[in-house]
Amino acid sequence: MTTDCCVISTVLPAADAGVRLTVVTDAVAHSAAENGPPALHTMSLFPPQVDLRSTAEVLGEG
Repeated sequence: MTTDCCVISTVLPAADAGVRLTVVTDAVAHSAAENGPPALHTMSLFPPQVDLRSTAEVLGEG
């Protein structure tokens, strides 16, 4: 799934509905290199519902 399309369009409505989610930032793809960072930034504006973490952080290695 692309961060700037499928991921963000799933995460934001879920967060709005009160669901808490973790987006694994190094496990998503972008439609173009310049589109990923703005999408991740937008999702970062929705704590505590949206938590952005790396794979290492999720696995307790970081």
